[in-house]
Amino acid sequence: MRRSSRAPVIAVGGALACALLLAAGSHAQSGVIAACSPDDYLLAGAVPIQRSETGAVVPAVSVITAGLAAPCKVDFVVHVGIRSRGHRMTGITGNPSTARIAAVLHAYGQVVHAWSWRNWCGTLRHWVVAIFTSSVDVPERERVFRLPRCRHSSRRSRLLDLPRTSRLDLQLPKDRSLVIPAQFPSSDVPQIPSPALIRVQNRWLAGNGRSVIDVYAGERGDNPDVGMFVVYRTYEPFGFVTRDRDIYLPAGTRAARITKAPLGKKGAATAMLAKLRFKTKSGATGILNLDGDSVTLDGG
Repeated sequence: MRRSSRAPVIAVGGALACALLLAAGSHAQSGVIAACSPDDYLLAGAVPIQRSETGAVVPAVSVITAGLAAPCKVDFVVHVGIRSRGHRMTGITGNPSTARIAAVLHAYGQVVHAWSWRNWCGTLRHWVVAIFTSSVDVPERERVFRLPRCRHSSRRSRLLDLPRTSRLDLQLPKDRSLVIPAQFPSSDVPQIPSPALIRVQNRWLAGNGRSVIDVYAGERGDNPDVGMFVVYRTYEPFGFVTRDRDIYLPAGTRAARITKAPLGKKGAATAMLAKLRFKTKSGATGILNLDGDSVTLDGG
């Protein structure tokens, strides 16, 4: 939709380069959620290569944000159509399908809406694409590399609108290579940021099979008096990797270290919205809330 290729886009300094130039302009007064500007988000469509546990193909759209000045709301319509060789596949009930996305967007996050294409018992020789169109962006074509499994040969294939728009991507099928139980990885796991950016004290990493979050805690590379965090998010089905804004603690806090965080597969499921407790070398403690990337110091 606002994407010219499937290559990852790296966000440096709080923006999706060339794709998310988020306005830091004013929103409505406190307590009132204003409508989002088109520059506040990126709308992307995808069809994961993996199928669901029931053998369905799951086309989806994601509304991805970076550094919003305040939460804002969107309300628009998205259509998805399954086509072969430029024509609508008439053997699919409910094709094309329409969904309304009415949601509040938060900083450094996503909102996902998905469909389920089930039970294809026709020819497997089709060159199939999903066409995503919306009232807010240009159309996008995504190749469907695997067709749904044939589960009931006597029944028609169906394209169903999944009813829940979510801030998590748990309706999408899992990529087993992205299943990473929430953990404090050992120091021999390669790190992304340079020591010139952050001297790392520890790190928290989690992947739910669709997206991955990688959080580094430490001190500024050029000033050991300032604690900081660096957060990377990978939205694999939609082809994006983002580095969120660098999160600095007040001068004098010194290096930060994550002391408590969700762990295991259960913790990984909702890791994108997790709260991490930390302590600094100066003795300050607090919470890093990954739902918006905000920091709260205890007693502050």
